[in-house]
Amino acid sequence: MPMQPKISLLTVLMLLLGLCATLRAQDDPLLIVGSDTTSVGELQYAYQKNLRCVAAGTQQTLDEFIASYAQFRMKVLDAYAQGLAQKSSFQEEYARYRDYQLGLYLLDSSHIDSTYRALYNHLAEEREVSHILLLAQDSVQTEKAKRLADSLYGRLLAGDDFTTLAKAYSQDNTTAPQGGRIGYISALTMIYPFDRAVYSTPVGSVSKPFISSLGYHLVKVMRTRPARGTMQAAQLYTLLPPLAAELDVSKAKHNMDSALLALRAGLSIDTLIHHHELQGDSSLHHNLLQNLCAGRYPEQLVDLLFSLQRDGDYSPVTRTAYGWAIFQRIAHSPQPSYQKALPDLRAYLEQAGQPVEGGAALMAKIRRMAHLVNHAKNIKALFAWMSQSDHQGQKPEGSLAEAKLFEVNRHGYTGSDFYQWYSAHQPAAKPLDLNKLRQALTAYSDDLCLAYAVENLTLQHPDLPYLLNEFHDGLLLFDISDQKIWNNQLLQQDSLKAFYRLHQGALRYDSCYTVESYTSSDSLALVKAAKRLCTQKLKSLSKTDLKKGTIKVTSQRISAQQLPPNLPAKQCDLKRMNACPNPCCPVIRQGNHFLLKRLVAFETNVPMTYQESLPRLMALYQQHLLDRWQHELAQRYPVHVNPDALQALKRSLHE
Repeated sequence: MPMQPKISLLTVLMLLLGLCATLRAQDDPLLIVGSDTTSVGELQYAYQKNLRCVAAGTQQTLDEFIASYAQFRMKVLDAYAQGLAQKSSFQEEYARYRDYQLGLYLLDSSHIDSTYRALYNHLAEEREVSHILLLAQDSVQTEKAKRLADSLYGRLLAGDDFTTLAKAYSQDNTTAPQGGRIGYISALTMIYPFDRAVYSTPVGSVSKPFISSLGYHLVKVMRTRPARGTMQAAQLYTLLPPLAAELDVSKAKHNMDSALLALRAGLSIDTLIHHHELQGDSSLHHNLLQNLCAGRYPEQLVDLLFSLQRDGDYSPVTRTAYGWAIFQRIAHSPQPSYQKALPDLRAYLEQAGQPVEGGAALMAKIRRMAHLVNHAKNIKALFAWMSQSDHQGQKPEGSLAEAKLFEVNRHGYTGSDFYQWYSAHQPAAKPLDLNKLRQALTAYSDDLCLAYAVENLTLQHPDLPYLLNEFHDGLLLFDISDQKIWNNQLLQQDSLKAFYRLHQGALRYDSCYTVESYTSSDSLALVKAAKRLCTQKLKSLSKTDLKKGTIKVTSQRISAQQLPPNLPAKQCDLKRMNACPNPCCPVIRQGNHFLLKRLVAFETNVPMTYQESLPRLMALYQQHLLDRWQHELAQRYPVHVNPDALQALKRSLHE
């Protein structure tokens, strides 16, 4: 095997120096328009993209492109000067595009789909669970709860009985007396940390301690069964006070037994309630229960509803916590398909603060990528100081100014940094609202995290900042062009009419046709008229025909380009147009009427009326506004091209 030539350290260093020089050259300024600078790399990106997008034969040279790009930069500068970059509509549209582009790099579509499908698979199974809850509402309680949860977990692994420990330690007053038993639950019916622990713990095992918004939990999974789907049910009930007399309870039960007999005999719930109200008895109430399933409603109620065999079946009269009730099964829904369940899966994760797609998921990924760390104690102290009326308008000093509020990639940002950003970006509201301050701090830290993410991604994808800037400035160009040209206030009728009078001589048809349109709701009358109009030399219908009101006629002049394709003008010698029978379209239906078009005259070099000229007039006037605007911009923003950078770019493009 031949030996591979060795590369010397000096050669490696020279290659690295050459690479660094190339990267630095990309950042050199090439085009300077007013205060705006375009680097070699950005202009090369824009030029090469333009070459790909423009048809062969219409491509600009580099010098021509730089001249047009300079005009583009002038317009963007004008948009900034008009404050368009500060408009919320602009910022929201740009943020949507930016998030979409960053999401392509940071959000893995296969991960998103696998997350949803794993959650969807939970829907196929219901799990019987018990838990121990240790409340944690503040930092002291949280620390104690964590130590106790770890201790109990160790005891359970050593063989202690879960039921005994739950009765002794659980602070869930509802389930603790039953040894922590919750019963069967369905997926997505509990808070996310609880749901995740239940469906990731093997049957017969106990989960590791985990925290939720309530505190620390230990969960034991006893059994599983196939999911039964969801049920929709109607409820007829009568209320009883907690300490109702036995006679009242018995009387209410008797009334509900009678109601059940009436329902099973075919009387509807609404009719039954109406009959009772006519008799002055308003004790019966009715409501609809949606999406009944294990975990969402009491276990006994769910089991009762699922014991009913058919839609429309009634349950026996049942004692509930609030009185007596009768339930009717309305409809049973089995487990939905993945596509139908997807919106609920997405909403569940978003509500739980665990989105895997969209802006919230992207921002969460970016914060992790930027190693964002908040210092809650310092934030709380600064916000308390800023919200006091005595300190509004004052800069923080001392420890408040120097304390780190958060870190991005281990770089700390202080109270002084945030105060400067807040003063520049937020309106001076008095008094300062704590929620607004929290939102502002989130916006500030997110801006810094985004900048870090873009900087990092640029190392692997050098064109990313150019792509984002291209959309950002293109959006500004659209907004400023809309303001200056397309929807300029000068585009009023008086201005257009004055412009028409000034350019009337140039607004002419090179050639035009006169087309008559006949409409009628009577198709037979129109067919007869077509036979006379299109095969004879009639100029129009008789006054008698028109007076009858069955046929209406309008006349219009149009250019050759606007001629309907089914008007056979080529059948006639254009020089003898008025001498030949008038070409017609076939009679066609148009809504509730029938339409006939016929060509009656051909003319050349014809002046346009104001109405006829409007499309061309508008285009001419908009070009006039554009020319005037570009002239003003050229006076306001000087242009300079760096000759050395230009020559370097030309050499690069030809290599």
